[in-house]
Amino acid sequence: MSFLGLKTGRASAFIGLLSVCFFHANLHAMPAVVKVDSLHYSRLVINEVAILEDPTAQYTIQDVLTLSADQFTYFQGRNLHLGFNQSIFWLRIKINNNLALGQTIALVTQNPLLDHLDYFYTDSDGVVIQQHLGDRVPLEKRTYPLLEFTGSIPFEANQTQDVYIRVQSNGALSLPIMVISEAVLPLFFSKHEWINGAYFGLAIAMVLYNFLLWIKVRERIYLEYVACVASQVAFIASFSGYMAIMFSGNILLLDKGLFLLAVPVVIAFLQFTRTFLNLMELSPTLDKVFVCCMAVSLLMIPVYVALPTHVV
Repeated sequence: MSFLGLKTGRASAFIGLLSVCFFHANLHAMPAVVKVDSLHYSRLVINEVAILEDPTAQYTIQDVLTLSADQFTYFQGRNLHLGFNQSIFWLRIKINNNLALGQTIALVTQNPLLDHLDYFYTDSDGVVIQQHLGDRVPLEKRTYPLLEFTGSIPFEANQTQDVYIRVQSNGALSLPIMVISEAVLPLFFSKHEWINGAYFGLAIAMVLYNFLLWIKVRERIYLEYVACVASQVAFIASFSGYMAIMFSGNILLLDKGLFLLAVPVVIAFLQFTRTFLNLMELSPTLDKVFVCCMAVSLLMIPVYVALPTHVV
């Protein structure tokens, strides 16, 4: 091969590499569109979500609507998780109803512990519609009376529009967002309710069975097992959003309830393990470690309650 041919080959490869980089850059810049092409559509959206952080709460929805597209950044990753951050985040999802008939499309944010979450869209008259949700909102005032925050957006045939989400929370900003045709919402949520019902039903049955055993034989380990399972049920119920339904007006419980319910889980588990393994006789040193851990956990309750309640 001649020197000229080698140089030409390298130049072609370099140009090809630049072309590939430019193509991928354009792909990243192009707005991703969620195409709803069925009346039974249901999909988790991640990389179609464009994000704007608003740490000083300077933007309203009217401001956001006038921002240029490049001020948003498309999320890159497998799970839409923004960490522990008290900033306001604006999310934009471009949705296309790719059907020859109109339908209502729902957005479901599957994190019932978010403090504030709002869906925004523009109706046919150009009016911005807001649907305010979050665990501070009672169930009866939500768009749908459901644990998971569900918004409803009407679409005309072949219509494309941007849907905006404003979110802020003291806890983890985990945002698994489903785009679902309204026609399949009942089936979608019934599956979740069946799973929750099966778990809580089995757990309650175990509590009752072991409580009856304790009444019969008076062995302390059965009562400790009851405490262990019951505390776990209470914690998981709170983690699943039931705390927000039962105590929607209690800011203290909504802000700190998850931690306060985690402490009894730790104490009950450690005590059950102590008894089950007979640590007091077989390993006194390890038993003392368990007792110290239980004491520290118990002391954390008044300390955590005394801390200021965060309201965002």
